[in-house]
Amino acid sequence: MIWVINMTMIYIGFLGIGILAMIAKRISIEKSDRDKITSLSVVIPFRNEANRIVGLLESLNAVDFPQELDIEFIFVDDHSTDYTDQVIKSQLKIPFKIIKNDKKGKKHAVHSGIQVTKNKYILSLDADVTFDKHYFRAIGGLKESALTVLPVHMDGKSFFQKLARIEFIWLQNLTFSSLKMGMTLLANGANLIYSKKVYLEVLKERTDMDIPSGDDIFLLKAVANSKHAVSAVLSPSITVQTPAPNTWSELILQRKRWLSKMKGTFGLAETIGAIVLLTYSFGFIVPLFFIYDNHFAIYPIVLKVILDLIFVLDAERVKFSVYDVLALLCFQFWYPFYLIGLAIPHKSKEERWQN
Repeated sequence: MIWVINMTMIYIGFLGIGILAMIAKRISIEKSDRDKITSLSVVIPFRNEANRIVGLLESLNAVDFPQELDIEFIFVDDHSTDYTDQVIKSQLKIPFKIIKNDKKGKKHAVHSGIQVTKNKYILSLDADVTFDKHYFRAIGGLKESALTVLPVHMDGKSFFQKLARIEFIWLQNLTFSSLKMGMTLLANGANLIYSKKVYLEVLKERTDMDIPSGDDIFLLKAVANSKHAVSAVLSPSITVQTPAPNTWSELILQRKRWLSKMKGTFGLAETIGAIVLLTYSFGFIVPLFFIYDNHFAIYPIVLKVILDLIFVLDAERVKFSVYDVLALLCFQFWYPFYLIGLAIPHKSKEERWQN
């Protein structure tokens, strides 16, 4: 009985912290006295994206570009062995450049693109994202900052993709809530703006360029450590969409890449966050083993589901159906075993660069 009370109190604590986080993430940390961004170089690295880049090209072809924004597009080929470059050349209707990556890996591909840019600010996008036609008008309305974290929405139609999306919603909540509470835990290179000058400045101090992944996290940490301004803007108008993994193999590979980013940036805040995640994730499964002998064990289980419904439904641009709610309930059982799966060695023949 005591452990049930303790678990329930822990979840009530999570609820209080979560509500504060929800409030915090809605507060913009842009500096209102700064000028708007007027010159932008968009850097898009790719490796074997022929079957995934069409959505991005269609989005770019449909964009309503603001006249006051000086913009260029640089695609960086990271040693592709397919025909992605031909897809870009045949389908993209706006001016662009395609260059070759000097070395190998997404981090070096982004760097190769930045070296040939002409504008003051860099926008990095992944090759598989999409956005609406007013996206760049919203970008042109942003204030200047050393680095600005922008939102990414993961979506998919299959039941498995909905499970993956739920976790990503939590990561987005964590990203913006922590940033707006002064902690630089996460960022997503699929939609990220930063000053070219600051990028080159902090590059001199970075020691992570030989680590394949983490083009976003390491840059975020370097900019924050250099005492430059880090902003975060959460708005549907500047959100990009990216497809959720559709198979177990794709999901595990993607999430392991994400975890590999954290190896060189793991500090006290990240450690506390990991402990909280494990406690929260297994807090649904563990009471199930005791519910037969102690009916009070149902309390933390119900509270856990209510918490997930509150925070997931609060996410920006997320509209839940009955199908989604069913996925959320299944997520309670699935997620602890998924975390165990991340700890198991996994091999894949995927040929995309580490992102």
